[in-house]
Amino acid sequence: MIKRKSGSKSNLSVAKILGLYITCGILWVIFTDYWFARSGIHEVHPQESLKGILYVIITGMLLHMLLRRYLKQILEVKQKAQKSEESFREIFEHANDGIVLFSIDEHFSMQFRGSNDLFQRMTGYSEDELRVLSPFRYIHSSAFSSNLSSLVKDGERVEEAEIHTKNGSVLSVEVNSKTFRKGNRIDVVSVFRDITERKHADQMIQFLANHDYLTGLPNPRVLYDELNRLIGSNEEFALLIIQIDRFKWLRNTIGRTNSNELMVLIAKRIVQSLQLNNITTRISDDQFKVLLPGVNKQQGFELHSQIEEQLTLPFLIGEDEIKLDFGIGISSYPVDGEDEQSIIRLAHYTLNQVKDWNPEQRKDKQRNVDFKRKVLMENELPVAVARNQFSLLYQPKILLSSKEIVGVEALIRWNHPVLGTISPNEFIPIAEEMGFIVPIGEWVLLQACRQVKAFQEISGVPHTVSVNISSRQFVQRNIVDVVKQAVFESGIEPEQLVLEITESITINFESSIHVLRALKDLGVKISIDDFGTGYSSLAYLKHLPIDELKIDRSFIQDIVHQTNDRNLVQTIISLAHHMNMQVVAEGVQATGQLDCLNELDCDMVQGYYFSPPIDPVLLGTLLTRGKPITYLD
Repeated sequence: MIKRKSGSKSNLSVAKILGLYITCGILWVIFTDYWFARSGIHEVHPQESLKGILYVIITGMLLHMLLRRYLKQILEVKQKAQKSEESFREIFEHANDGIVLFSIDEHFSMQFRGSNDLFQRMTGYSEDELRVLSPFRYIHSSAFSSNLSSLVKDGERVEEAEIHTKNGSVLSVEVNSKTFRKGNRIDVVSVFRDITERKHADQMIQFLANHDYLTGLPNPRVLYDELNRLIGSNEEFALLIIQIDRFKWLRNTIGRTNSNELMVLIAKRIVQSLQLNNITTRISDDQFKVLLPGVNKQQGFELHSQIEEQLTLPFLIGEDEIKLDFGIGISSYPVDGEDEQSIIRLAHYTLNQVKDWNPEQRKDKQRNVDFKRKVLMENELPVAVARNQFSLLYQPKILLSSKEIVGVEALIRWNHPVLGTISPNEFIPIAEEMGFIVPIGEWVLLQACRQVKAFQEISGVPHTVSVNISSRQFVQRNIVDVVKQAVFESGIEPEQLVLEITESITINFESSIHVLRALKDLGVKISIDDFGTGYSSLAYLKHLPIDELKIDRSFIQDIVHQTNDRNLVQTIISLAHHMNMQVVAEGVQATGQLDCLNELDCDMVQGYYFSPPIDPVLLGTLLTRGKPITYLD
């Protein structure tokens, strides 16, 4: 409708101009011919008058054509400008970021000229309120305060700023500003992107880099760094190791949620009982270390007694009172040693002596039963290695988006002729103590690589295989060559092999990063197993070449009903994705857990909901089905 009106007005204007030109031209011809005839200057013939009139009409038509073309071009330019303005307004109003228009005069004073709806929603101010307020009232940024001249000079700037909203909250934003000069005035277009969630994620990464996620205590690396600094500067200190006895049994009895609450209370009591400078850190589920700078051994014993007194008091968890069995070891510098290992070793020694003096542990009949079984396994383990009494089961790793098997984890079993099938939780610690873990680990690595190659040949799909690497195996000088040989001999691609290590390996950062980078150079993938149960040193983890985090099953167990568990898993997934890592959730057994992990954008899952660890024959059948699975009957 607007275009037709503009066209009608243009045509009317052209007609008026043409009519005026022709009328005036004809009148001019008639008048001059008449004047010439009256004056006798020239004899006028009718043909000459007709010729003059025709000239006026023809030139009038040419003028009409030129005017029509000129006015058409003007109209097209006008329409394009109108479309551009409409497009700009559409982008301006519906952009995903807040947009503000300012102007800067020759005195470097800013005037508000307009904003889109999203910016008004971000600040809580209306357009009229923003027009009255000074930009410095709600935008806290160097570019809009002391550095305007630099912004004008550079022409554009990207920086972080804060918006103080009308309701008092503060938003973190990324501001992209660009200037346009119009005479003495400079217009500024500023795009405000809300990065509040990203900033919170960065702050969470920074916190978890140096703190334990559960208790908020400093990370073990903080303690070790300070301990070595004190040794380097020859400053005295005391070190306490606090061991909670039978905590695993306690956790199974009262549940993981209550045991986490108990762990937080234990940490608080330890810290509150020390009224001086200290670094207290949680080493594992059942152990704390306390570094006391400037404290000699005698003072350390006094603080030892204070902690002991506090931990002896019962803990109220729900309606239950819980009393702890615990031991405390102590050592000091420089009395008990001159290096980190000596100090820690003596603290462990004194701790073990305290535990040996505990009469309750000596009376524990179950411990005696376990001891006999352990002795039998110790005697039989060399035979098992020689006779190859081990076998591998495989648990599928499921891609959550498609429910397809994308990989497997190799899990070893000891098929003992008398004790039956023995789980790795029982015999792996014994193998580590006796020095058999390295040959067993090498056998598992080669066997798993060969088996995944066999799976590939029957299914046509290059699945991955995850193999656990023990800390003892990891520190072997030939670990890279062993992995390389297993990949070469089996014929798989390096990226099909996923090496699972524990968080404890990352505590020795300098040595572990060299080995991990060498392994990555081979093309294999690295995964952190049971993430969240160990050191959780994200400060060092983010610098390691890690491809995958596996969330421990203890965090998945109550994820549907416990908000804390859900929030914790969400944080781990978010942080892992932030560092370009994939996430695998272990121990998935129910539909609710699966739905929750799907909502939290978890990448892969393992668990009995889909399949328990199964033998290669049954797994081969699953892999050849060529379709997604929901669970294994």
